[in-house]
Amino acid sequence: MQNLDNKCNIALVASAGTGKTFNLSLRYINLLLSGAQMEQILCLTFTVKATAEMQERIIQVLNALADGNRADFKGEREILRQHNNLTDEELEEKARPVRDYVLKNFSQMRIRTIDSFINRIISQFPFEANVRPGFSIIQDKEKEELEAEAFFRTFQIFAAETGDMLKNAARALEQTPKALMDEIRKQQSNFENQLIGLPLLAEKYRTSLESFTALIDGVNFYKQQTVAASRSFGTELLGSKLNGNQKKQAEGLAAGADFKKISGTALYAACDPAVGYFKAFEYTETQKKAYSEVTENIGRCLEAKGEMMIRLSVKFYTLFFAEVERLKKSRNVLTFADITMKAYSMLVENSIAEDTEYLYFRLDGRILHILIDEFQDTSLAQWKILEPLVQQALAGVGQQDAVKSFFYVGDPKQTLYRFRGGESRLFDTVTESYSDFITERQLDVNYRSAKAVMEFANLLFGKLKDETFRYTEQKGNRPDEGYVSVEIIEKDSNEEYILGCVNDLLERGFRASEIAVLTETNLKADTCTEYLNGNGIPARSETRQKLTDSAPFKIIMNIFSHIFYGDSLSAFSFRMTEPAVNSAEEAAQEGFCEKIREELKEFAEKINGQNGRSAFAMAVNEFYLAERFEGDANFKKLCDIAAYIPVTANLPAFFEEFRRRAESENALSAGKSDAVTVMTVHKSKGLEFEAVIIADLEISVKPNANNSRMIFYSESGSMLADSIIFNHGEKLNGFVSGSFRDAYEAEEKAAYHDRLNLLYVAVTRAKRELYIPVKEEPSANSLEQLLANNAEIPLTIGTKYRKTFSPQAEEKKRRAEKFVPRPAPEYPITEESTDFQGEIFGTALHEAIFLGVHFSHEEAEETARFTVMKHSPYLGSDDQERIKNALLMLYSDPFFQEITLNAEIFRERSFSDEEGIKTVDFYSVKDEAVCCLDFKTGGITSKMMEEYTEQINGYADILSKLYRKPVKKYLVNFVSGRLEWIGID
Repeated sequence: MQNLDNKCNIALVASAGTGKTFNLSLRYINLLLSGAQMEQILCLTFTVKATAEMQERIIQVLNALADGNRADFKGEREILRQHNNLTDEELEEKARPVRDYVLKNFSQMRIRTIDSFINRIISQFPFEANVRPGFSIIQDKEKEELEAEAFFRTFQIFAAETGDMLKNAARALEQTPKALMDEIRKQQSNFENQLIGLPLLAEKYRTSLESFTALIDGVNFYKQQTVAASRSFGTELLGSKLNGNQKKQAEGLAAGADFKKISGTALYAACDPAVGYFKAFEYTETQKKAYSEVTENIGRCLEAKGEMMIRLSVKFYTLFFAEVERLKKSRNVLTFADITMKAYSMLVENSIAEDTEYLYFRLDGRILHILIDEFQDTSLAQWKILEPLVQQALAGVGQQDAVKSFFYVGDPKQTLYRFRGGESRLFDTVTESYSDFITERQLDVNYRSAKAVMEFANLLFGKLKDETFRYTEQKGNRPDEGYVSVEIIEKDSNEEYILGCVNDLLERGFRASEIAVLTETNLKADTCTEYLNGNGIPARSETRQKLTDSAPFKIIMNIFSHIFYGDSLSAFSFRMTEPAVNSAEEAAQEGFCEKIREELKEFAEKINGQNGRSAFAMAVNEFYLAERFEGDANFKKLCDIAAYIPVTANLPAFFEEFRRRAESENALSAGKSDAVTVMTVHKSKGLEFEAVIIADLEISVKPNANNSRMIFYSESGSMLADSIIFNHGEKLNGFVSGSFRDAYEAEEKAAYHDRLNLLYVAVTRAKRELYIPVKEEPSANSLEQLLANNAEIPLTIGTKYRKTFSPQAEEKKRRAEKFVPRPAPEYPITEESTDFQGEIFGTALHEAIFLGVHFSHEEAEETARFTVMKHSPYLGSDDQERIKNALLMLYSDPFFQEITLNAEIFRERSFSDEEGIKTVDFYSVKDEAVCCLDFKTGGITSKMMEEYTEQINGYADILSKLYRKPVKKYLVNFVSGRLEWIGID
């Protein structure tokens, strides 16, 4: 209850599952009950999803409080009643007007993402922030395009300014000029996270052309010295008594080599001569000195290389960001990162925030109470923007004796976004800096995870805790025992392990949607999803699929594409994109497309003269899109996008902006309501699942030289970097000494804690059961090895659980034209389609055949284009041409024309018999007979022929009983550019 005291400023350390959202929302509600107005309370979150959840929870709790006989939210009601010393009746009476006030004035609720709040500051101070009013915010794709243009221009300026120096530098670094610039460009995100300190770094590393030339000369000199020293050392060794292997290595050293080969030699890389073949060798003092000269010269050369790369990079990015800024200014566009930097420059560097009365006036009212969620993910720039407002809140009673407060909640153990500028030290730094005003409290009771999961977390992280990873033992609150299994698996058996776990969980009553598989990367998540789906397990991957790839986007755009351009394919796709309104049989009927075009024409007349937003809303209602995509998160996201496009936009402008914004968004899910969720650990933060499988822990705990060549650090230990070191990679860093050692050790420590945080987040997503596979020989310097070193493996805690529950309610019927899902086609994988690409092509060709109605040249082009578009990006223009030619070959075949002329035609029709559901590819019905076709692609072996014959005979039995007519049976095979008809007896 102390966390509700609005006279107390609190830093709440909330470990995973301990009730962070519960405490934050309850504090907000108590402020309202205490008389605070919504416009006086600023609550900042880090995602739109978190903002919506916070608003929803506040309304739900207030409704429960105002309606005293409600059975839900009893815990919240009791805490608020006791804290305010009220009876149930008094609390109800107090809550009712507050609830009514909130609902009536909902727009005044200041629960926002930190980005949107900073954006509001900029929009209120455009002149002071040096931005033109009416700026627009660009998304990732446009940002990438703009930066690509800026990079090209910067390279031209850079090359012109540096002249031959760039070529000489590349030569000294044993690279081409392009490879050198590509290496520099890889550091873009690292420099973007240091924009606050870039002016200071630019000044520190400012370098003239003469100094660059001196650095190049230094690199070349030390390379030569290294080669000479290595030869000398090898010659010295040959003067001693050596065994065969020693002599061979000494001869190689004496013969000389280039710098790259010498620096990669294991004897030198150890920086200790007593290794390898020379482990027991007795060196003379002269030989020891010769060895030291080699390693010292390697170190000096690497230091010179690193210094040159740092200075080149700083010079380039100073020019680059200036060019990016120029382009953005000319187009009056900003990114969210720009908005933060503009606000930082205005409020902090130019000290506008010191005039708080002016600041509050422009922000439409005084903020008395500040609440911040997920504080551990706040960047230094964001904190500096908020700090003046926080200082006012910490001042306590101010004008008009108004009570003020500051409340922030987070968990440094869950900091995952250091690569985006998140700073885990900030939580403790703020608490310590304002220790006279802020009280730190901790939540240590976990309400999420079962006993076994908490026991495992306490066992593992209790051993791994240190001064940075501050882990305190968590108390469990759930009564169920739970289950944890850490198993040793063979190499390359990770997917089989995951499949086994999922099957076991499903057999014991867990729903697929209650299971999560966590991976390190999006690529691994996609691969795992394909594997599970391929083995009959419904799975969806929460990765980087674009929102424009989602079904709701395609259907919405198909509606308006047809209205704008009269595209028949768009009209067809509007009804046939899954979840399809019509079945394949309905689509094959005469006049199908004409009917849809007429329907869309009528809709176009209704929206004539409407603005874009109104037309979008009318489409949703007219075509029952909300019902068609019930529960689809992507549909909701698209509605959000539409809602934020200015109402003044006409129809074409609206949908151009709608497309632009959607292209920059990731899809939220694959749209399956009951499927195993596969996602990266980063994306799982804030979520929870009944059962969690951590798919792989081959995650390095060392700094990655490929991604972090430039390591930014502070010599004084502050959070603002004032120096840079160059990361040569683990094999070469041992040669470098001086300040590099301290900086690299600090980066190693930070990278290690990043990975510990990742592991902690992964483990604490599990509510009831947790599964972790560890290989027999864990990867070196990985989380897998860390786990193996700190737990007895195999490890089992608790017992497996068998769930009992009532079956899910049937899915509501869709109001769109009797939605009937199409049966899954029985496509064979033939010799031509033994790979993924071939299988997709075969599937697309089958679909194109089934879409044929008139069997014309125009239809062949249209259906080929449609099927390739549907399967993009796996199929391209060449595949489209192949499909079109195959269709034309079929349509022009005399026998095909004979069996389809004046016939009743059916495609992909399903029948049920004693053996289950069977789907016939294609058959035509005439007075004299039924003709059944089964389409194949590629060569057919004798074994395949036996299987296909049995399959099509099964179809024929069903058709003969249904139509009481003779059935002619053919395999129609597309192979090597020709059509092969195979009659079946």
